Amino acid sequence: KNLETNGRAAWVAEEMAALAQPSTYITEPEDAWKRLRLRSTEPRFLQLVRNLAAWRERAAKSRDLARGRLLKDETLLAIAAHPPKTREELTRIRGVSKGLADGAASADILDAVGRAVAMPKEQLPARPRIKKPDTSTQPMVALLRVLLKAKCEEHGVAQQLVASTADLQAIASSERNGVLTLTGWRHDVFGADAIR
Repeated sequence: KNLETNGRAAWVAEEMAALAQPSTYITEPEDAWKRLRLRSTEPRFLQLVRNLAAWRERAAKSRDLARGRLLKDETLLAIAAHPPKTREELTRIRGVSKGLADGAASADILDAVGRAVAMPKEQLPARPRIKKPDTSTQPMVALLRVLLKAKCEEHGVAQQLVASTADLQAIASSERNGVLTLTGWRHDVFGADAIR
């Protein structure tokens, strides 16, 4: 009832529509590595992570398991950092259970590792370019943070629901594509004023 009184029923409908989209929850196996927090951008390591994450995504889906129950992120990254050649080497990696190493999955893990290790150097993924923070936008980010606080207090909504630090940095850098803050109800609450 409060939502209707406050005129925010449309906000909830917008959020629920996004949550109801199956695409919100689907991760393509080839893109599964993008969800991980990488320790290195070395091309061979990246290929190992890509192969292992794709295998994990497919295996978790086929077994109807959460990906983390099959293989935790930290363990996947440890395997990529110390690529095993044998089951024995796989068992020595922290986080690899005896059941995993002795089970059918070990052959798939070793295959994913082997393909990445054997890949010719010229076919490895390019080292991603790391964007250095643009310090010239920091004063604008600070101003946007103040505006965000004021607008959120005015509308009685939590700042975290409206904009992230990354959103504020993107707006300050005039990067507007894909910034959630600049769409829908968030645009009405904060985005329009932030652009102005």
